[in-house]
Amino acid sequence: MWLARPTSHTIMAARAMWAARWHGDVVITVHPGSGNSGAANIVLGTVARDVLGRLSSPCQSLDFYRNVLEAALAGARPEVLRGDVWGGPPPPGPDPVPWLDREIFVTAAVGGAMQSLAEKAPHPFEGPPEDDKLLGMLGDGMLMALRNVGKDLAGSVDELPEIVDALTRL
Repeated sequence: MWLARPTSHTIMAARAMWAARWHGDVVITVHPGSGNSGAANIVLGTVARDVLGRLSSPCQSLDFYRNVLEAALAGARPEVLRGDVWGGPPPPGPDPVPWLDREIFVTAAVGGAMQSLAEKAPHPFEGPPEDDKLLGMLGDGMLMALRNVGKDLAGSVDELPEIVDALTRL
């Protein structure tokens, strides 16, 4: 992967996520029609991240999420990428929400991608869709999951208006 051209990284990441979709643990966890819940996306994303972590190295699987999520968000709202959801150095000053784990957004996005694949390509025997279509399916699922988590946060936490606004406007 690391020796491939940068333009190929996103396609390889999408194909790795397609492969993870058909792993037994993910197949068992996916429930068609449950993609409207942020909690369901987080549960599915946790399983999918575990599977991807077993299929590749941790840093490579993190690169998978980043490449596909950046491709999905590029057309939607590029300013969302200004925040470092990948766990870089903390911003200066006190953390306004010290109990909020930012990894939960990445996990939900991966779960949304798996849910989208389950709904839009329910049969593994058909093979993976074309690269552009596959990226679109993954991106749609990731954006849907981020919206769902935003709605869940809005319904349960009044102290996070900036985060909720950013997520629900995706």
